[in-house]
Amino acid sequence: MRFSKWLYQKKIPLGQFPAEAGWFLSIQHQIKTAPHIWQTILLIKTFHLLPLNQMIEQHVLESNITTFVMNGTIIFRNHQVLDLNELISQMVFEYCQLLLAFGMIKKLNHTDYLYIKPVSLPKSVDQANQMDQNLSNLRQNTPNILHIQR
Repeated sequence: MRFSKWLYQKKIPLGQFPAEAGWFLSIQHQIKTAPHIWQTILLIKTFHLLPLNQMIEQHVLESNITTFVMNGTIIFRNHQVLDLNELISQMVFEYCQLLLAFGMIKKLNHTDYLYIKPVSLPKSVDQANQMDQNLSNLRQNTPNILHIQR
């Protein structure tokens, strides 16, 4: 399914991605799909309708991404992908580290998270720019996000 059609079905205006989407992670060199696309998919598919203070397991996040890998919406580069499951796991892990720093989720244990702050869906371009700036400042002041490692 085309990403723009999927956004339309979810009633999200094209171009007004969540502020938490579009961040380059160290795993991105393995992913052909742009970060704003796959991160938006993960945020909306997993968190958008999830009630706050709900636990979410990493394998659920991985399953949500796998669906879009299998239907061709999320594409990996041809860099000798040895284990697709491991690549998806690393992708989700790194993104969760970013969401932890943004205060959107809280780590409960090795594989479980608590959803504590709603996805930021901007209502205007100005609001989107402000949200991006706020998260960018937070990211710059959090050194461990710059080189996320497992």
